[in-house]
Amino acid sequence: MTDNKSTPRSGIVARFASWAFGITFLLAALGLMGKNVVTAFWLLACGLLLLPPSSRQIAKRLNRSIPRWLSITAAVVGCFALIAIAEPSAPQQVQRVTDAVAPVEQPAPPATPVSEEDHLRQIVSDILKGNTNMSKPRLRKVDVVKQAAGGWGVFTEFNGGDNLTANMRKGDIESKMAEVYIALYTSGKDVQTATVAAYFPLVDRYGNESEGVVLKTSLSRAEAGKVNWDADNTMLRSSIIPDVWTTTLVHPEFR
Repeated sequence: MTDNKSTPRSGIVARFASWAFGITFLLAALGLMGKNVVTAFWLLACGLLLLPPSSRQIAKRLNRSIPRWLSITAAVVGCFALIAIAEPSAPQQVQRVTDAVAPVEQPAPPATPVSEEDHLRQIVSDILKGNTNMSKPRLRKVDVVKQAAGGWGVFTEFNGGDNLTANMRKGDIESKMAEVYIALYTSGKDVQTATVAAYFPLVDRYGNESEGVVLKTSLSRAEAGKVNWDADNTMLRSSIIPDVWTTTLVHPEFR
């Protein structure tokens, strides 16, 4: 980038710019080899046109000096090429900065308070979860009713499972009933009365099958208050609770 009409100062600036741009473009071209051949070629061409030693060799081979406008064009094209290869890295830089910022912990939303009724329903649901061995839902219904004198009445219906004999079916039903009473009266809730009814498929004398209540019992707070709830759980389920509850209905097949 020399010009016979330039002042000495402008000549020094032009030579410095030629060296600076030329070296920059050549280094960038070397870095892009094998990655972006087209851009590397343009940077290489611009660098060779601008770098004084290579520029003199080109002029010597062409037997004419390289015009100033061509040098300026090479500098502009090279700069655009550098900008083009630099732009794709900007989003990555932004992403790295974004990743480096620690996420701000949001306060956990306040827990929704659970009502007494829902809590009692959940207690029964946990005992009677799943299906019977006849592929029927164990729990049929649970109602929680506020009592006139205070406290709660819990009324539960569930499906009994099948077994080898009627006595074994009854034993399984009584054990499950006892589990419900144990869970309710050891929950710390103000349960004043509880009733549990067990359903099982029944066949009438005409051969028609329908589900009906085969055993229904109830246990009041007054009776429950006399029970040693710290006794062995097996004893509670098999004998203690069945001895203190009140049987209000029992099907003849389950007597």
